[in-house]
Amino acid sequence: MVQQNLQSRISRYFRELRPDDASTFLRSIRANRNFLLPWVTTPTRILSLDDAEEELSIQLPDGTYRRYGAFENQELVASVKLIPLSRSKYEIGIWCVERVAGQGLGVELILQTIAWRRMLEDQPKFIIGHDVGNLRSQRMIEKLCTRPLSVDQHLTERTTLYYEILEQPD
Repeated sequence: MVQQNLQSRISRYFRELRPDDASTFLRSIRANRNFLLPWVTTPTRILSLDDAEEELSIQLPDGTYRRYGAFENQELVASVKLIPLSRSKYEIGIWCVERVAGQGLGVELILQTIAWRRMLEDQPKFIIGHDVGNLRSQRMIEKLCTRPLSVDQHLTERTTLYYEILEQPD
């Protein structure tokens, strides 16, 4: 009963992140720094409010912002970044806060982001990767309809597996 009442008070929504979200973005990164550090560079790049505003100011060629976020109440709990690789082809970068890891939020946010891009452009393509040691990301990607693309050995001795995200079944 208490769990059900708590769930009904959580308001989750997805939307584009804009420069005026910088303080929320920075707060989320700082609070989850140790959890995020093994897998993404965001905590090492976004150290100040100016860094956060600059990151959230980056736009795609069509003038839309490149980051989308999942919020619970007013807290940013996940972020997707679209990295343009070529015309209508994007790499997806994603992170979530520890509290919501493993709850399916990543898949939801990725699918919502893809749906938004498909409303804005014809037949965009998406790839996503995960560090070979990041089992949570691997399990999330396995829930998407994908096909393997490549393996990238980084100079930092990390190995990233890349996949193409295919059209999702209904």
